[in-house]
Amino acid sequence: MIRSGTDGALALGLMHVLIREGLVDPDYIRRATLGFEALRDHVRAYPPARVAEITGLSAETIVGLARRYGGTKAAYIRVGIGLSRHENGGMTCRAIACLPALTGAYAHPAGGALLGSSGAFGAGDTVLERRDLLPAPAPRTINMIHLGRALTDPDMRPPVMALYVYNSNPAAVCPEAGGVLRGLAREDLFTVVHEQVQTDTADYADILLPATTSMEHEDFYRSFGHLYVQHADPVIEPQGEAKSNWEVFRLLARAGDEGPPLRAAALRSGERPPAGERTRAPRHHVRAAPRGADRAAVPPAAVHAVRRRGPHALGQGGVLLGDVGAAGPPAAPDYVPLRESADDPQIAVRYPLRCHVPPNRVFLNSSFSRSALFRKRQAGPAVFIHPEDAAARALAPGDLVALRNDRGRGLFTAVLTDDTPAGQVVVEGIWWHKFMRGARGVNVLTSDRVADLGGGPAFHSTMVEAVRADPGEGAVGPRPAREGLDADRGAIAGGGA
Repeated sequence: MIRSGTDGALALGLMHVLIREGLVDPDYIRRATLGFEALRDHVRAYPPARVAEITGLSAETIVGLARRYGGTKAAYIRVGIGLSRHENGGMTCRAIACLPALTGAYAHPAGGALLGSSGAFGAGDTVLERRDLLPAPAPRTINMIHLGRALTDPDMRPPVMALYVYNSNPAAVCPEAGGVLRGLAREDLFTVVHEQVQTDTADYADILLPATTSMEHEDFYRSFGHLYVQHADPVIEPQGEAKSNWEVFRLLARAGDEGPPLRAAALRSGERPPAGERTRAPRHHVRAAPRGADRAAVPPAAVHAVRRRGPHALGQGGVLLGDVGAAGPPAAPDYVPLRESADDPQIAVRYPLRCHVPPNRVFLNSSFSRSALFRKRQAGPAVFIHPEDAAARALAPGDLVALRNDRGRGLFTAVLTDDTPAGQVVVEGIWWHKFMRGARGVNVLTSDRVADLGGGPAFHSTMVEAVRADPGEGAVGPRPAREGLDADRGAIAGGGA
């Protein structure tokens, strides 16, 4: 298993071997890429021996993988989201995307690299944003990762005084959750939550609006991995006073009397409006398929251009491999070590374990955490730790373990396994705070630092220490009144969300 956060270095080492041993496609490089010479010179600094020291793999493994990859024209790389959730994740993805360009795998119908297929479905929801109605200058945009900062920064001008939450549970899913919870607990923050269930965030709502479920409203379902748009009709009427996102936004828009109804905007986009206002999407947007699914119509000409000239040919002239001049794109992809790492002696002595937070096997991120049945199947929130790391801390299976760093502290049950490499711990997310001992979930540990490209989170660039906790500590209990705050840490007194 590769060392966490070093996938970019591995990609550069593979490129070094591919170029050195002539396992590249010169014709594809010539017609479909930019900056090959700069990349070739750059990856000379990443021979297998150096990359082995960085990644923890052997030099022989790196060379063998490069030869297998370079000898397979149909090689396909499925890029996982997890590796992008490091501080260096954007550059890592860029480095990986160069590999199929070097070998010409992009030209093969079964080859290439893919993070997700969501871009195949067109503009989608953007037509509903009605940017033509925005005032000038446009309102500020705050990265959701920084919600805790936005709600607690005394110097923010103007301060955030109202929060409308839908399709999310930021109290549980945002990094540096301690700050998020302190912000949500502000008495002067007006919070509206449109939800189906009583989430951690809903506990802080001044107004809680009931939302429909997928059984009660019409909707489209797109995909990360295939090209089909699925359409679902409601099977029951909305229960009680529940309304869909669409209906609430439409009512708000009509109350404000700003511009035409959303239905007109949807028709222009080719999207299907809600039940009772239905129209068939224009044929140039989708191709018909049976059983309520439509395949995104990727124009054949575009596919042909991708295979001949590269995935960025239509917009940039080819796959960007390296620097093409002072006025051109940025330099070749590089490996940048993580700032929060055991390689830093000051961090290693206090927080020597890297903490990963992959999706839970039973929940779906923070969804379904409310289910007592699913929580029982998961047998409580656990931390998976290597036996060597456990022995060094006198931890036994089933012990209550406190994971901590400068950002927060959470309680988990120890599971010893050599499936987790030494020097790392794994906490499957996301348990709601209200179901955690001590009322603090794993995101009190994660950082709200932004990754290098794209504004994404760095959830996995998190270092912690693990210590045994008192078995009687942090009993799970109901959430107290909103004003019950701990003066020192701003935490909710007595447990709960």
